[in-house]
Order: sequence, then C-alpha cells, then structure tokens
Amino acid sequence: MTDLDIQLDLDPDKASIDRLSAGLNQHSSAFVEQSGFDPIALFAYEGAELRGGIYGLINWNWLSVSLLWVDEGTRGSGLGTELLERLESEAVARGCVYSHVDTFSFQAEDFYRRHGYEPFAELADYPPGHRRIYFRKALGLV
Repeated sequence: MTDLDIQLDLDPDKASIDRLSAGLNQHSSAFVEQSGFDPIALFAYEGAELRGGIYGLINWNWLSVSLLWVDEGTRGSGLGTELLERLESEAVARGCVYSHVDTFSFQAEDFYRRHGYEPFAELADYPPGHRRIYFRKALGLV
C-alpha cells in the first residue's frame, strides 16, 4: 500500500460525504442500472416552527427511513403517522416495494409495529440497557 494520509474528521463537511456517496454509486452502477441513495424528506411546519419531519433515502426499490421526529407538543396528533404514510406513498411512486427502519426500544418500536413493520434483527445493550431494533415492510404487492 502506498503512503496515505488518513485523517480523522469528527465534523465532516457535506462535500466530503457527497464524494464518498458518489464513489459508492459509481462502483454500484456496474451491478445495478439505477443510482441509489436518493434523498427524500417531508417537513411539517406550523407557521415558521418545524413541528416534525421524516427523512430517508431511496435505495433502488427500497425506502430506507433514516429520521422521523415529531416535537413534544405535537406528539399524539397523528402527525408521525401522516409523515410515515406520505413518505411511503412517495417512495412507492418512485418504484419502492420495500421499506426498512431502525429504532431504539425507548423510542418508536410500537409505532413501527402498528404501521406494519416487522422486526428482523436486534442488537442488545445498544445503548446499555436498551435494544436497537431493525424493521422491514413490504410497501405494496410484491
């Protein structure tokens, strides 16, 4: 191996992350026809205040839900359900037939189960005393 300068970066800039993503997409293009890792998001505002949102990536025929958040005062209003269902619908319109997400045992485990997500893996003590649960769902007729 040549002499490489490997640098730790605890606050990487967007351009560097975009370069990694572009490199991975270029490599993947030899195996699949379309690019993956296309961002998709919905944001819910009350006036200028952000009350919640959902962010994910479309990876070929999969929706990968990365973040779903509803502010404390808006929880229980159905906003989380609306955001998830609308994101799933948008993903289906873009060719997705599956979705996956992970959450922690102290966050939204029951929420995802109620919305048809099935657990397929779990990590114990992540963080200590809790679990990280991985879910998947078929979005339509497969």
